[in-house]
Amino acid sequence: MALKIIGARNDRAKAIVAKFIQNGDESPLSATERRSLTNEFAILERLIPVNAKGFRGVVITGLVGMMLDGSYRPTEDFYRCNPRPIFEQGIYYALVEARIPCGKSDPLNVAKNIQKLDYDWARGRRPEPAARAAVDYLRIIEQAWTDQPRRELVIRAFFERLLEYRDFVNRSLPAIAEKIGQVPIVVANSLAAFAIDCPEGGTMPQFIVGNLIRRLREGDPRYLLVGGVDESVFGTNTTSKKPADVWEVLADGTLGELYEITVKKIDFKRLDDCVDAMIQTGIASRPITFVCNIPDDIQTLGISENHFIYQGVGFQFLDITSFIRDIFCIIGAEGQMAIVELLQEFVSETTRQMKTKAYWSEVLIPAMAEK
Repeated sequence: MALKIIGARNDRAKAIVAKFIQNGDESPLSATERRSLTNEFAILERLIPVNAKGFRGVVITGLVGMMLDGSYRPTEDFYRCNPRPIFEQGIYYALVEARIPCGKSDPLNVAKNIQKLDYDWARGRRPEPAARAAVDYLRIIEQAWTDQPRRELVIRAFFERLLEYRDFVNRSLPAIAEKIGQVPIVVANSLAAFAIDCPEGGTMPQFIVGNLIRRLREGDPRYLLVGGVDESVFGTNTTSKKPADVWEVLADGTLGELYEITVKKIDFKRLDDCVDAMIQTGIASRPITFVCNIPDDIQTLGISENHFIYQGVGFQFLDITSFIRDIFCIIGAEGQMAIVELLQEFVSETTRQMKTKAYWSEVLIPAMAEK
């Protein structure tokens, strides 16, 4: 029964946001209404058209929390609305269906375990003006809550600016690579730089490396499948019961190679988490391969070689640039174009950052086309 109640609440959260979006598309503010909201739109200009999606997510989650419970005030006790489920299992899907830029856990990325949303919370956030704008706009909504006409107006202003930003982003779709005009190694080096320069929390390196491994194993009768390629990078292997970020399954159903893919510094906490996940899945006797940025990412481990035994588990570390370059160069022209097309579709998704889209269009496309 409790699960049904929670599910219904998340569905209602999605429906609330979907209705606001629909109203914004169908009934934009009049010129007179916009003039009456000069201060509000000035705040929204600092909040919405920024790469940091978390602050928009905080405002939407706070607003939905108030719609679900009229006594709730996000600036006083943000976590009282249980923001994770209503965003990840409700609001997120309404935003994705409307092609509004967002991430899977936007509010948690900037306000995890936060009670008060105030200027103390905003201090030091990046960008701080966006964090302060989120506080300002939530305060405006709270102050207007008992004045229904005023409340509806400030909510409409938020969604109108959000939809304008959506339209801007969707007009900025990345350029299309119709063919590869360069030798493969040049393209491969560009893809490796892309993974390092635009990691998006690990999403991009895992997508590129995972798809290269999957393409490499396609048609090889020794392999049944490559898992983890389409998985979210935001769940830990321990909680999601994954053996690794990406893993191979051999034709007889047993595990092949296990890969952790990252361009972040690797410390012993990361290795401990890896060992714990392997113990829980009963595969602690297997070695695991980290595909990472060498030497930078392994300096904190203090190892002299690219391998060692830790807590009884064998770890080996491969350089991500060399890994991407070598596999891309050997999968052939058809496989290379397939990887580029997959990546192109991935970059075009609404959830990708504007920086990532710009990098694709301005750096990668020219690098692939130049002769």
